[in-house]
Amino acid sequence: MVIGALASLLLALWLGRPSAPAVTLYGAAGSFGGLAHETRLARGGGFSVHAVAGWRFLPGQAAYFTAVGPPGTVFIANEPQSDNQALPTARQMAISVFTRSPERFRNIVIATSTGVREVSRPWPSQSREVGGADVSDLAAISANGSARVAFISALPYAGWDLSRNGVYPTLGYLSEGARGWFYDSSRSVTALAIAGSAGTRTGQPCPPETSAGGRPFADCRLPTELAALPRSRDLVITQYAPVGGTPSARSGGLMVLDPRGRVRATYAYPTVTLPGGETVDVHPREVDADPVSLPGHERFVVIFDSTTSAGLGTRLGPFAMQEFGFDAATGVITPLSAPVLSGQRAPDGNRLGFETAIYDRAGNLWAAQSENGTITGGPLVVYRRAPDGSTLARGGCAVEPTWSGSGWGTPCAPSSVISGAAGLGIVRSLNQDPATRAMLVATSSGYLLPVMTGDHGRRLAPLAPIDLGLNRLANRRSVALDIRKGSIDTAAGTLYLPVQQLETSRQCRSYPCAPQSLDQWLYAVDLKQVVVNPTRQ
Repeated sequence: MVIGALASLLLALWLGRPSAPAVTLYGAAGSFGGLAHETRLARGGGFSVHAVAGWRFLPGQAAYFTAVGPPGTVFIANEPQSDNQALPTARQMAISVFTRSPERFRNIVIATSTGVREVSRPWPSQSREVGGADVSDLAAISANGSARVAFISALPYAGWDLSRNGVYPTLGYLSEGARGWFYDSSRSVTALAIAGSAGTRTGQPCPPETSAGGRPFADCRLPTELAALPRSRDLVITQYAPVGGTPSARSGGLMVLDPRGRVRATYAYPTVTLPGGETVDVHPREVDADPVSLPGHERFVVIFDSTTSAGLGTRLGPFAMQEFGFDAATGVITPLSAPVLSGQRAPDGNRLGFETAIYDRAGNLWAAQSENGTITGGPLVVYRRAPDGSTLARGGCAVEPTWSGSGWGTPCAPSSVISGAAGLGIVRSLNQDPATRAMLVATSSGYLLPVMTGDHGRRLAPLAPIDLGLNRLANRRSVALDIRKGSIDTAAGTLYLPVQQLETSRQCRSYPCAPQSLDQWLYAVDLKQVVVNPTRQ
């Protein structure tokens, strides 16, 4: 029997067949549902599930965005199981950490400014106030030669007793020590500290306020996502809630912080009025930085959630995207393009909006589209980088630096369209494989679509989509599952995609409910198997 097994292994190696599965799903024992005994995906090769000892997210927490730091450590932001930072469901603020070798899972609990690791009242309290805080985004960065993980929180304070419980950090850090990764409170800052660093030149992104108990705090207006700028190393952060400084302000804004949390620049989004007199409430959500930006002219794009007000009613979207520039020397954020749409429409005639985006390593901008308010995805589009570095800021899409809110939804035709992504559901994650330069498109429906980017002499073309089996993990008619933003371990050639389970009315009939444990998972995709490397052909 041993000789037969050895012969089979040698034959597999001789034929060049992979001995490891192409896709592995990590989670807690007994949580894999209809995938528990699967060994192959319908499309995509070998598959396995792997129960990890100690895999357990804290009660009330759901897996959210990811980042990969050295040495192959996966960091998973925790968000409320409501999928709404303004509706917390946990007692803590936490980031989950997973390594495959040696295999280990743990939760890093973030302490407040007074050292408290858990904030809650009797659950639910008469005031309906609940505790904990979200991690709305995170990124692996390098600071002074040391690896760190930066993270932000949209709602680090929700009205509790400041003198006893303090506040959670608005910008925080994990650092690596002798015993592994830990919350680095010495480098983390609260909203009040950020507010204290602002000046007349930078503008104030976090207005100071006073709590019901008379203690000072500050509100950074729902920081939602962050991106590290490649030259200055500053962090550009979207602010979802109105930041205009007046009661009539309707739209959010942007802030740029240096790695120490000091304000470098702010941008309050102008009032947007459509030709018919309707007002658009603009909420900056996603931000993506151009990795090949030039010093003094670092480019990034922002995707906005939006609602349009007319009379007594409001309607959703579509969601526009806009290109900006940042000059670290002057501390100025400048709009470079109008807030654009691709000009494409869904089969029912509604305009498509942008769901998520990423710059590839050559500075080309890839953007996924969807029909806002539905689960319908649209074609993937590419805006090629122009010689001056722009992607959206060209032709009729560009604006002057004095732009003040006109042209909402300006049609801006893309350079290329990949229609094969349209039928696979809303895109949740875009990542580029550094080895093959393929763009990896992961959708809410549980598909992974590799798209060859045209590098290595290949034409721009999608490969066959891979069904990750998400619909067999649980009954999605009664269990709320979704794939969220993934990240790549470059050294291992592995794409990690988190799978979150959210709270439904079956688990919580009336918000707020006591924190409860819901299973969460993590896909590991071997890119050497799912994407053919053209350099090996």
